[in-house]
Amino acid sequence: MEPFPDDSNDSADAERIEIIKRVRIKCIAAFLHQSATDIVLQCEQTLEKCIFRMKDQYTAGVHVFIEKTKDIADYYRCGKKLAAEQYDVVIDPTLTLRNRDLLFLRTIGANSYIGYQKEDYQLFDRSIPAQSVHYVEIYRQALEIAGFSHINTEYDMPSNAQSSQAVAEFLAAHQLEDYVAVNFFGAGSARRFNEDSMVALLNHLSTQTKSIVLLTFPAVTEKMQALAKRYANVFVFEKTQTVFDTIELIKHSKMVVSPDTAIVHIASGFHKPTVAFYSLDEENFVHWQPNNSAKTQIIRFDKSVNEVDFKQVKADLA
Repeated sequence: MEPFPDDSNDSADAERIEIIKRVRIKCIAAFLHQSATDIVLQCEQTLEKCIFRMKDQYTAGVHVFIEKTKDIADYYRCGKKLAAEQYDVVIDPTLTLRNRDLLFLRTIGANSYIGYQKEDYQLFDRSIPAQSVHYVEIYRQALEIAGFSHINTEYDMPSNAQSSQAVAEFLAAHQLEDYVAVNFFGAGSARRFNEDSMVALLNHLSTQTKSIVLLTFPAVTEKMQALAKRYANVFVFEKTQTVFDTIELIKHSKMVVSPDTAIVHIASGFHKPTVAFYSLDEENFVHWQPNNSAKTQIIRFDKSVNEVDFKQVKADLA
């Protein structure tokens, strides 16, 4: 169960997310939600395969569906399930639509479709024009078109009582109060640290900060534990199972280091100083930069994060 909802490039954080809203009683949404009080998230091995369920004080439920497979039949079945909910509005901010995506959207049968750069698609009756702004602003404009006002675009961070308690016990057991949270993984190979890069970064950071917690997920926990054993001040929360565990570890950290934009945005939600790695794709960077009020160091790379000289990472942003 991998806790980093991401894809093979920065803009693809939203590529597989379809936002569908019923104004009166139900809302399918991604990325932005207001006053969410309960969220359950299930992620399987790839980060584009998630199902979110949220409830807030304004709606009976919020649902986000990200198709588990690329089989067009699955897209059709999912669309039919959503069609039964009789949604009024579909908001689709993705930059690329494939035939299976169009089938999925059309099958939902909403009364209105709002898109981003969808001027050439007959399915969409409203389209937000291309612009060099963060995707938060794209979502804000879409929600405004859908009838919302006074939209708060600050990240609303979900929590889970069980994860909160488990992480608190882990931190207390190891007396961890002033640590840097480090994530080595993005879904795309260009944003995944290889072992040499992991060691290089830890060699640099471990001498400059009191303690480090490596963010993990079940498939790599054993590897992270083996890596942590090489250092006296590097730790792993081996019970990590879901994104809620990761959220709690970031919440209590003093700083975050990550090549993965989902982790970067969680850090932004908690206003944590962050070192973030981005490719040289400027459009992706504009759309998915940290959007963080805290100090942030951006390190760019050409083809792979493993090209970076990690000695330039600042351990004193906090």
